[in-house]
Amino acid sequence: MIDILKACHNQTQTAHLAKTTFYIANTIMHKSVELGLSRRVLEQPVKRLSIDEKSIAKGHQYASILVDVDEKRVLDICKGRDKKSVKQLINNTLQGDLINQVEVICMDMWEAFMSACKELMPKADITHDKFHIVQYLNKAVDTCRKKEVATNKLLKNSKYTLLKNYKNRSDQQQAHFSEIMDSNLYTAQAWLMANQFKDTVLNCHDIIEAAAYFDMWTDKAEELKDIKPITQLSKTLNKHKTGILNYVKHKITNALIERVNGMIQNIKNIGRGYRTFENLRSAILFFNGKLDLYSHKFL
Repeated sequence: MIDILKACHNQTQTAHLAKTTFYIANTIMHKSVELGLSRRVLEQPVKRLSIDEKSIAKGHQYASILVDVDEKRVLDICKGRDKKSVKQLINNTLQGDLINQVEVICMDMWEAFMSACKELMPKADITHDKFHIVQYLNKAVDTCRKKEVATNKLLKNSKYTLLKNYKNRSDQQQAHFSEIMDSNLYTAQAWLMANQFKDTVLNCHDIIEAAAYFDMWTDKAEELKDIKPITQLSKTLNKHKTGILNYVKHKITNALIERVNGMIQNIKNIGRGYRTFENLRSAILFFNGKLDLYSHKFL
């Protein structure tokens, strides 16, 4: 039954193939996860963690997911993304002295994540996800574009031309991009600033150099008072300077947890949704927890 569940990712189909009921398939999934969690002993220190949120239902209902970066497994998931929920998730997962052995934890800039981790793991480096930082940079450029497109036709249909990597632009898009860069538009200046941050800070391999580049970039950004999205972004990045520089130091991202989020969405789609959070949690840990699920040992 466990093997069929792993293959189908669908309890209804598993029940049909095994000529049993959905209740039996669902019970087996729950019981095997409970057994796997009881067997899982985190004897080796979990040094690198990643935490992220996942929308689980309509109406802004979220869950928080804790992932072991090195072992590439979901440690656990809790309902909610507030500080209290996150603290409970971490405390339930990393018991005893394990919590003090975490060296780095990757996350976005969600305040509840940061506050909970600082309180529970003061010695661990909080590092911000590179792709989340890039989203902020791209959003600033697009905000400039939206403001200027009404008065400048050159920017019409340029959103993806500006946000695409140069390797992925068509010849027509590249020509359009070059024309925008040759202009003196605020959008062009914003693009140059955003990509300068990516090239000098995020791609740097030395934290001291990165800190110097960071300070130079924010000083320049503050001078561009006519380009408000960039000056506002500068304040946001300054607020999270330590977490950004920690990315340069550790070079870990939430790429793994984003893949897990994709798997979770696939589980939800195949199962056509889960009526309860407990069912969803069991399914996530069943497929992504790397647990010992089998009740019997086979030779």
